[in-house]
Amino acid sequence: MKKNEIISLAKLAMRISLYQFLILAIFSFAASAYSVKAQGALDKEITLSAKNQNIKSIIDKIELLTSVKFVYSPKSIDALRKISINANKQKLGDLLNDYLEPHDVGFKVVDDIILLYSISAAKENGLILPRPEMRRDGVIIGTVTDGKGGPIVGASVQIKGTTTGATTDANGKFVIKKLEAGSYTIVVTYVGFISKEVTVDIRDENKTLDVALSEDNLQLEGVVVTGGGNPKTKLESSVALTSVSRKDIVNRAPLNSTDLLKAIPGLTVENAGGDGPGNVWVRGFPQQGGYIYLGIQEDGLPLLPTGFNTNPSVDQYYKTDLTIQNIEAIRGGNASILQYNTPGAVVNNLTYTGADQQYGSFKLTSGFSQGLYRFDGNTGGAISENVKYNIGGFYRTDQGVVDPGYSPANVGGQVKGNVTFGFKNKKGFIRLYGKYLNDITQFLLTSYYPYDGTGKPTTYKGFDMVTMSMSPIDTKWAFTDAYSGNSYNFNLEQGMHTKLGSGAVQFNYTTDNGWRINNTFKYQKTATDANYSAPNGIAARAAATQYYYIDGTAAPFSASDQVITTASNAQLNRDVQIVNYLDFKKQVKDHALFFGTGIHQYNRDDLR
Repeated sequence: MKKNEIISLAKLAMRISLYQFLILAIFSFAASAYSVKAQGALDKEITLSAKNQNIKSIIDKIELLTSVKFVYSPKSIDALRKISINANKQKLGDLLNDYLEPHDVGFKVVDDIILLYSISAAKENGLILPRPEMRRDGVIIGTVTDGKGGPIVGASVQIKGTTTGATTDANGKFVIKKLEAGSYTIVVTYVGFISKEVTVDIRDENKTLDVALSEDNLQLEGVVVTGGGNPKTKLESSVALTSVSRKDIVNRAPLNSTDLLKAIPGLTVENAGGDGPGNVWVRGFPQQGGYIYLGIQEDGLPLLPTGFNTNPSVDQYYKTDLTIQNIEAIRGGNASILQYNTPGAVVNNLTYTGADQQYGSFKLTSGFSQGLYRFDGNTGGAISENVKYNIGGFYRTDQGVVDPGYSPANVGGQVKGNVTFGFKNKKGFIRLYGKYLNDITQFLLTSYYPYDGTGKPTTYKGFDMVTMSMSPIDTKWAFTDAYSGNSYNFNLEQGMHTKLGSGAVQFNYTTDNGWRINNTFKYQKTATDANYSAPNGIAARAAATQYYYIDGTAAPFSASDQVITTASNAQLNRDVQIVNYLDFKKQVKDHALFFGTGIHQYNRDDLR
């Protein structure tokens, strides 16, 4: 195109109609579009920072920096509108795509002339011009670490205002793929750490982002999703919220699921019986045995429907292992809305759900005092871009907190897994859960001991309650049910034997108008055979009754002797549960509208 023709085109573009202007532009492209000069203009790199300035002044600056001439009608593109630009060595074509196109300004190149036009007006006139340059997808690769440089596993890395993001793997690494060129605000969060926001510019290359989070010692910014379905920080919430991170769990090294509840303020936990049923009370509520006014959940759904359980005990329905990512608790307030009859507290155990990169953690534990041998493992990653998985569990055998007189006391384990299928539009997912638990634990209640004024347990004639248990010599017996006439055989060596299988499916989706829909359905079937003995009385020994030692020899009478009686118990529990929780949430500026409904069908058959 000759110089005088370019000048004529520039003059004409300033006074003719937009429709005529675009026709002329198309004609010009037929002669010389995508020439070497045009492509060179788009490839010029530019560094420009402009905050809240009108489009005309920004175009003037670009012309000075690139020596490229723009032709446009100020009225048609509304050139007095104010926008912001932050470009660092960015190609001119990408800059125009990123910062002008979102404001309805398109462009085409003829030689070294760039013609600007209104995209919407072009479409109204039936003109849809091909883009001068197709953008490639960008990728963010990075690492999230703590204050000491150690990797943070399971941190959330999210693009602000979207559902696009990733979770860090076992090495603290993450990948976010298929990002169009532009500026993004990345939000990095992890329970127990102060959240951080980082702004990055994505072009047609990979972007490396390393983020170091600072520990929040008071955990004031810990987000608890359980709290009424509307995530809140602790300072914003009107109820008591507690988050227990994976790091906290590792540091506490809990002996069992009940022991881990000691991390939650306001709960009194007693589990002197070992891995068997524990007692947990909420401050300010009546105290009884078992779990009272307290609900335990796994991945947002209850394991048992009520807030009062002794036998079956809810701590036999779930086990703490490496599959647990973090624990969330809400005390008081709307706890009873989340689960029936739980005004004291609701505790939610959340499992890992996969990540873009492969991760894994494995642990072998052994103890000299209890004959403990335990293997824990957990791994996860991505099967494809939209499919992620996690699987893990444990197996262990040991002699228990005290020697019951038979071996092993505790034996068994569990396997848990989930697969997440993300929608291609990044607005939600479908997640499948599966779990199988087969575990035997001994329930060894504390025996009576003499009180000598010191407040410490003492031995009595060779019996030490700290290292010994009280169990009948004959561990097996038979029972005939008078109602049904059925006969049953029981054995204390079988302990609390729990077999549990469950499957669940979660649907999570955010609609175009901002409603988040979450529905989770679970089917769970459990069989528990509870065999245990417990001391139930102490009295002075009567001279008329002869007692014998374990080896069969007669025990001489002494007026100072005390006799402790024990009761052997057996209970067969069978239950089937169907649970479905449906939630709706919509964010309206600084407020959130949330409502939901749920159903919990609990069919239980007991033989005591």
